[in-house]
Amino acid sequence: MSKSHVPGAVISVVKDGKLFFAKGYGYANVEKKIPVVADKTLFRLASISKLFTATAAMQLYERGKLDLNADVNQYLTHFQLENPYPEAVTPARMMTHTDGTTQRLIGIAAPTAAQMKPLVDYLPDHMPPIVWRPGKLYSYSNHSIVLLGYLVEKISGIPFIEYIDKYIFQPLSMRRSTFLQPPPPPLANDLAVGYQYQNGNFKPVPYLYLNIAPAAAMSATATDMAHFMIAHLQLGRYQNERILEAETARLMHETHFTQHPKLPGTGYGFRERLENNIRAIGHLGNLRGYSSSLTLIPEQNIGIFVATNSFTGVYGKILNQFFDHYFPVTKKPALVKPLTLTDAQLERFAGTYRDLEYPHHTLAKISAPFKHININNSPFA
Repeated sequence: MSKSHVPGAVISVVKDGKLFFAKGYGYANVEKKIPVVADKTLFRLASISKLFTATAAMQLYERGKLDLNADVNQYLTHFQLENPYPEAVTPARMMTHTDGTTQRLIGIAAPTAAQMKPLVDYLPDHMPPIVWRPGKLYSYSNHSIVLLGYLVEKISGIPFIEYIDKYIFQPLSMRRSTFLQPPPPPLANDLAVGYQYQNGNFKPVPYLYLNIAPAAAMSATATDMAHFMIAHLQLGRYQNERILEAETARLMHETHFTQHPKLPGTGYGFRERLENNIRAIGHLGNLRGYSSSLTLIPEQNIGIFVATNSFTGVYGKILNQFFDHYFPVTKKPALVKPLTLTDAQLERFAGTYRDLEYPHHTLAKISAPFKHININNSPFA
């Protein structure tokens, strides 16, 4: 934490259906010297919120109210997606980020709570266009999950935030978790202040009011997140409550898309990680002033949640060391014979490669030229 300039952090670990470890480190509020407490301090979870939205969608699926492979337009009445391709945008593709949309940055936040827009008003004007053939490419998009959250709201007839509280938070006894912005009293008093490190000091960052609530607005404690991890590791069950049927949870955790069989892929909401020959699923979260990570290791019945109140996180180093310590690779990998390619063959791959995930339709698209890498056929490429 010191080397990474992180003022406060928390971790919770679950194993075999129980909380194994939970502890806070550093300060939730540097100025007031308020310490981080695992079962009290809330952190903004950013994109880990997407796992809750996907879980809600899977609840509607198992109740027969949401067809994962149906054209999403059949559920939309206030607006329609303009899809130039024959392949449909479906809830399944939205949960695997293969729906063909990409990032949108302008308009995702509001200056004040009063200026936040309801999903039904926000989405028609801010849904990014479909620029890739659905089902073809993985392109991470906040708005695909925002639209999924709107489907939860529209199909259930309950506002999204109320739905999550009633059907996920309450059954899991997540009493210190919320999608409200800012958190309601008394939770607001225990929200860790987000910081950025500048000129040797921690500077508080302004609270960001997000119009994309289903994708990024959740706040929670580490012990509440332990309940959610236990429920998914136990295939939908937490103590005597069940938020998903076992078959539905398995479906959610499966790999549904990968760009190549040897690369990690994505399930419904959950992203895959392959570490030391072990498969893990989870999600990361990054927001101005906060970072977080949720990792499930189904084979070992282990879950790990880490959060900090700084954009610079520590979860990467923690997870790497965790896997190397508890699940080290004991067998050396087989040697792979290097490919021998001619200059002509190498020339096929020479050029400029650009990130898929940039805004394609607003002023922010001017950032695209700065997200590329040049590849040539020199031995140092």
